[in-house]
Amino acid sequence: MKIKNIPTESSFLKVLGLVGMFALTGCGTNVPDDVSGYVDSFIHEAELRGYDFADVRQGLTVEFTDLPDNKGGSSKSSFFGNHIKLAPLIWKQMNDRQREMLVFHELGHCVLGRKHKNETLLLGECASIMKEGGENTCVADIYSESWRSYYIDELFDAAVQVPSWYRTQDLSKLVIGDTLLLKEDSLIYESLQTRRFGIVGQLAIDDSADYLLTLTYDSLNFIYGFQWDAITVGLYQEGGEYSISNKGKEIWDNCSLYADKIQPENPIELSLLKLGAFYHFYLNGVEKHIMSSDFFSAEDPRHSGANYFATYGGSTPMEKLTVVRAGKR
Repeated sequence: MKIKNIPTESSFLKVLGLVGMFALTGCGTNVPDDVSGYVDSFIHEAELRGYDFADVRQGLTVEFTDLPDNKGGSSKSSFFGNHIKLAPLIWKQMNDRQREMLVFHELGHCVLGRKHKNETLLLGECASIMKEGGENTCVADIYSESWRSYYIDELFDAAVQVPSWYRTQDLSKLVIGDTLLLKEDSLIYESLQTRRFGIVGQLAIDDSADYLLTLTYDSLNFIYGFQWDAITVGLYQEGGEYSISNKGKEIWDNCSLYADKIQPENPIELSLLKLGAFYHFYLNGVEKHIMSSDFFSAEDPRHSGANYFATYGGSTPMEKLTVVRAGKR
């Protein structure tokens, strides 16, 4: 009778090693084309910050599959490599920047060993894209290159300091100069079907100057807000939401950049302060958000040499617009 060889411990380890080797060497084909560019971006951003993750694809498998609890992605590390799952329906609804942050979030878990970090910054923004659910909840800031750069810095170094540009500004401590808008009636009041009444016009303002734009509504209505070139600031009374969105860039057209639940007060004062290369947004004098100003650009030849302005949500007697020079004390 022929006796079969009984596997020894050494032969078992050899087999296990071969399995592991195949898992590692076959990694290049396990990242879908839709995701491959974002893995390359991760490697590139690491290199810019002095880290070498050129072998990040080794043992990396990415697959599209349905996930529970409306999750955009999940990841797991094992002896054989890293496995990332992405929800296909959510992926299809995401734009390029959102997809990048989702992939970076999952690579943060399985490659960098990062755990969730749920802290927030002074004005309530995510301190890290490694926030639990951060691939969905932190997307408001990622369109700004300044915010994106900070988030990626923090991804590779959790101890990184808040950037120097993230400094809140107290409106009461500003130096207010001359009025930039000399006559409010230089703008034309138009009846807009979806926005009730609005002021529509162009203001020839040197965009290298620092200024404070303030729009005040004296009585409550359903919706308030203004458009300043590519920026739209809105206040929705019924839902109690303050929002900042972008209307001027082709890539991020009509994209919400920031939202916060609030209790509307009367009167309503919406302000935008430009200091250097950054915009500061205020509701009734309370700072809500900071973003780099170079992100916003209408890129519309009709508005060349002037800032386009429109308001909505009120009628002529109910709103007051001021634009003044501003500076820090």
